[in-house]
This record gives sequence, structure tokens and C-alpha cells, in this order.
Amino acid sequence: MGTPVRADLGARALGPQWRAMFSRAHVLDDVRAGLTVGLIAVPLALAIALASDVPPGVGLLSAVVGGLVCALFGGSRIAVGGPAAALAVLIGQIVDVHQLEGLAVVALIAGGLQLLTGVLGYARWMRVVPVSVVHGFTAGIGVLLLVGQLPRVLGLPAPDESHALDVAVHVGNYLHWAHPTASAVGAFALLTTLALGRLVPKAPAAFVAVLLPALLVYGMGWTESDVPLVGAITTLPALPELSLVPLDMLPRLVVDGLVLYAVISLESVLTTDAVQRKRPDEPTVDHDQELIGLGLGNLITTLLGGIPLTTVYSRSTQAAETGARTRRAAVVQVIVVAAAAFVLGPLVAHVPVAAVAGVLLAVAIRMTSPRYFLELWRNARVEAFVFLVTAVAIVGLDLVAGFQLGVVLALVVASMRLARSSALLIKSEGDVPHTVALSGAVTFLSAPRLDRLKARVGRLTFEPGLVFDLRHVTSIDATGANHLLELARIFTSRGGKVALLAAGQSIREQLLGFARGADVEKMLATGDADIDAILSRSRTDHARRRLRDGVKRFQSEMREHLSPVLNQLAAGQQPHTLFLTCADSRVATELITGSQPGELFVVRNIGALLPPFGHDTLNDEGAALEYAVRVLGVKNIVVCGHSECGAITALKTGKIPEDLTALRYWAKGAAEIAGELESFPTVDDAARAVTVRQVEHFRSYPVVQERVAAGELNVSAWFYDVETAEVAEYQPTEERFVPIDEL
Repeated sequence: MGTPVRADLGARALGPQWRAMFSRAHVLDDVRAGLTVGLIAVPLALAIALASDVPPGVGLLSAVVGGLVCALFGGSRIAVGGPAAALAVLIGQIVDVHQLEGLAVVALIAGGLQLLTGVLGYARWMRVVPVSVVHGFTAGIGVLLLVGQLPRVLGLPAPDESHALDVAVHVGNYLHWAHPTASAVGAFALLTTLALGRLVPKAPAAFVAVLLPALLVYGMGWTESDVPLVGAITTLPALPELSLVPLDMLPRLVVDGLVLYAVISLESVLTTDAVQRKRPDEPTVDHDQELIGLGLGNLITTLLGGIPLTTVYSRSTQAAETGARTRRAAVVQVIVVAAAAFVLGPLVAHVPVAAVAGVLLAVAIRMTSPRYFLELWRNARVEAFVFLVTAVAIVGLDLVAGFQLGVVLALVVASMRLARSSALLIKSEGDVPHTVALSGAVTFLSAPRLDRLKARVGRLTFEPGLVFDLRHVTSIDATGANHLLELARIFTSRGGKVALLAAGQSIREQLLGFARGADVEKMLATGDADIDAILSRSRTDHARRRLRDGVKRFQSEMREHLSPVLNQLAAGQQPHTLFLTCADSRVATELITGSQPGELFVVRNIGALLPPFGHDTLNDEGAALEYAVRVLGVKNIVVCGHSECGAITALKTGKIPEDLTALRYWAKGAAEIAGELESFPTVDDAARAVTVRQVEHFRSYPVVQERVAAGELNVSAWFYDVETAEVAEYQPTEERFVPIDEL
């Protein structure tokens, strides 16, 4: 079933959290966190407004209105919404091109899409964007923000062009005109924000970095002629006049709206996930509800003349670190910002532009994530390359092109990884056929690998025949199939015969679909008997060769992948399950359970039988049981019977050849262990009953009784249907086997 539509915007589910804001519990924690975050939000709101080319009052309005809506409707109890530095560059570019009216249209598009995404429950799709792309995008914005604030920090006139390279050239040309006071104030704000934030993490470093220069300006009586100032907040932002937006600009506005929607949503997902990591005691973040809150916040804030907002990383993580417990903390920070706007409003007029820009420089430096990039470079250079390309494209081209390039590059990398394949040619030994063992995805990316086999296949002796082992092929496309069939044609053109060993139905169907006239159906084989028939051979015994080939394949394809597990197992085993099953070759234990080496302590015998404790039969199985439980400390025991069991058939019918002395001797003791079988209508019914009886035999052992009583061991019965590959588990309360996928 799909995610239900939230027609009530999540209000019903949020009710208990809203009521918690009026309780006395955690009041001090929330107030302390709200005060700290609010003091951080004030200078950042001013700084982000400045970087977005909008009046400072717009930043404060957005922090108050948007922050309140997000606090009430967001998907995290402690995350904080508001204007963010990550959006400043994008907003500034939109304002430069479309003015404030165009920004309003873009913000309404983004907010509407966010609201729709959250209501329909599609926020999970935001998580499919590679993290390396998101961090590269953020780093690129950080570089743009850093370069863009340099003229303000140095007190230089604004450049004519906003491109990073043009701004850098402008700063270089006019560096000798740098304003000494502005430069000193900017350096102080930058160092204070970075140093105080590191030395006293819970201190509102940005607030201190802006407040002290403002007090200095006020005390010294400096004016705009002495140092550039932010200026007073005299009026509220004007409501947007959407009718002023030219219709011919609507397509570009829609594109910008989509980009803004993506950036806000991705920033939200990353931030709330970071909050969850810092506070694992918090309920799991509801990303759909978070987008609902952001969508409402952006729509309402835009209609009141504000700028777009998102879930802000710095303020959200600060709230988590300072002990926020309910939504009340985010509401308190909104009250702090509103109060500061009124109480400190006159002081804002004395805030140097360089101080605000210095705070933004500190934020921009953090956004570039040099430490994260170095970690990527050490551990995953391909992801580091994606990060770097995205960031460079953001700076060198533009935001849209950089993001698109990063995503495309990440998809190419993912496709190449998913399409990894191997092709191992094993030449004939004696009368055993040649084999080409393929694994992975045989696609157009496999073409060079298959082409390199052409010359080698052309030199093979044709008499033994050639088998393409496709049992480990996960998928195949038309190009891969064509190259594979071309190899087969090269061999058959010299008089040889080819068999395509493909166990999976989907691979067989794909080969038939891509054949285009080739007689593929006659080449398809499921097992050795089919191979012998296709190659016109009498039944051959090449088991030893098959085992050796399997070892080669394991060493070439799997050993490196499993090396950490194998290295750990070299020091000893710690299996979690004792698995007793039949010696029947059709019961592939690791394949059925999807287990890795070291997970199962497997005991196999004819019929999956265990003598009860004290039975006078030579009890290898009992010895293995005691060792697994007492020495290895397994937590789970499974006895697994199966359909069409030859052992149960022999015990039920009594038909055992007279000359098989050992087997007849086995049957005498096995009949006692299995119990009465004649009353069951079918062999499978008898096999199920025998499997259940083995559970009681397990429970007869003192080591099992002791661990079961302590709640440290579970014993269960499974039944494997060989034909359908369905596994069922016995449910004592229902007295029947129930398919595991229904439990």
C-alpha cells in the first residue's frame, strides 16, 4: 500500500506534540536552547538578507514567520527553519535577474511543490540524490558565497558582474582601495565566529561577532562615511506584486522554482538526518511532514514579502546540542528573533556591513567542507571526484548546470558499478567442454571485455564444445546479448557446438528476446544433462573439473569481496545458528538463507535426523549440538526438512536395495528416530511430521533445556519445498507450517 495522503497537513498526528509545548516538562531545556539559537539567528538573518540582495528587514521577517510555521508543522521536534546561507547565492541570482517580484513567483512554485510532495508522501525520493553531489553543491555555493562577500568585508565598491571569477578579478583590481576599518571589522567577525564557535560550541558566536562591532560603532559615533553600515530597519517588507512579472519570463521562473525546490528539500533532508544522528533518542524524523512545514512556511512567508527558507543546519544542530526537547525551543527562538528586531532595531543601524559579511565568510568556509572532501579522497576517490566536479561546475558555470552535471556524473559512476561483470575463459581438459564463466551485468559496458575474448575463442579446439556459464549473470541488455551471441557464432562457424547454461528464467527470456533470428532456444541449458544433449555427448563426468572451476571463480570474483569476513573468521567462528538439514544436494543452505561464511553451523545427514538425548545410536549430531550450544553459543537452532525427500521415502516404503548394507543398517536406527510414518498420505506429509518431531528431540538435551529456559535459545522447524523454493516455519499455536514471507 502507498503512503496515505495527508489532507489535514499532518495536524492530527502533530496534536500530542503541540500539547507538549504547554506542559511544564523540559521548560528550562527548551528555553535555554531557544535563547541560544535565537541569538544565532538574528545576525545570520541579517547576513543572509545582505547576501541575497534584499533589505535586512526581509531576513528578520522570514526568520520569524517562516521559523514559527516550521516549528509548528515540521517533521522534527527540534529542527529549526529559516533563511539559510545555502540559499543566499541562489536567491541573490534570482533577484538580480527577476527582481523581488520574480523571486516571489519562484518561492511560491518551490513552496507549492514542497507542500504537494509532503502531502502525497514522496519525500523519500529526495534521498536518492547522491550525498557526494549534495555536499559538492553546498561546497560550490560556499565558494560563491565566500567570493561574493569579499568586497563587503574589504569595504570595496560592489562589482558590476556577480560571477565568481568577475568578483575575484574585481577584488584583485581594487584591493589597494580596501577600507582599513571595514577590513579590520570583517577580520574580527570572521575570526570570532570561527574561534568562539570552536572554543565554546554552545556560545552564540555569530551574535557576538556582530554585536561588539555594532557597539563600537555606536560608542565611537561612526557614520556611513567612516564604515559602511547595514542601516536601520524602518519599514516592514512590501508585499510582492506578482502582476509585475512578465509572462515571457515564466518558463525561466519555473526552472528556477524547480531548482529552489530541490535545494531546499535536499538541505532539509540532510539537516534533519544530522539532527537525528546527534539526538538518536528523538523520534524518527518524518521527512514528509518536514516538507509540509517548509511548504507552508515558504508560501506564507513569500506572501508577506519574505525570502525562501529551509531547515537550517547550523541552528538545528545547535538546538540539538543545547538540549532542545520539544517544539517549544523553536518557538522560543522565533520570539527571541522578533524581540531582537524590536529591542535591538535601532542598534541594527550601527551594524557594519563588514561584520555581517565576516560572519558569512565563516559560514561559507564551513560550507566548503574541506575535511569532508579529504575523508572522501582517502576512502572513496570516485565520490570525491563527483564532489569536486560538482563544486567546480557550480563555481565555473552556474547552480543548475553544476547540479545537473553532478547528478549525471554520479549516475554514470553508479551505472558502471552496477554493470561490473567478469568473464573467465577456462579451456578444455580431456573431453570436458571449454567454459566461459560470466557474472554480473552483461551490458554495453561489458562489450570491451567480451570483445577481448574473440581471438581466444577463435583459437579454441572445437571438438569438446563450448559452454557459456550464465548462472551468475544478473541482467543482460541487447548489446551484451549481441556480443555474447557473436562469440557463440565464432565458435559454431568452425564446426563447434555451444550451450548457454542459464538457470534464471529472466536471463533465458532476455536472451530469446534479443536473439533476432539466432537459434538460441536450442542452445539453452539448465544443467549437465542439457549440456550433454546440446553438445551431442554421452553423459560425461566432469565433477572434479566443475569443482576446480568453482574454486577458481570463487578466488577471482568473491575472495577479495569476502576478505574482511575471512580475515575475521581466521581467528575463530561465532555462528548465530545451528542448522540441521538433509544431505540432499537440492537443499542449498547458504543460498536459501542468504547467509555469509561464519553465520551457520551446518549439520547435514540423511533425512535431517537427530537422536533424542540418551539414544544408544552413535550420535554425531548430538555431539555437534552440544558443541554448538555450549562452546559456540549459538542463539538459534533450525531443523529443516524438505519435499521429495529420498530418506523419508525409504523409511516410509521400506524399499531399500538388499546389497546396500550400510544404508539398511542406517534405516534401522533412523526408523526409530523418525517415528511412525505409514499413516501419512504422502511422503511430504511424513517429512513435515518428522521435521517437527526433531524439535522435541533437540529439546530433550540438557544444554538446550538450560538455554531455552534462560531465554537465550530458540528452536524452530522449517520445511523447504524443492520445486517452488518456498520455505515455511512450523507454528505450534496453529499446528501448521506457515510460509516465512507471511510471518
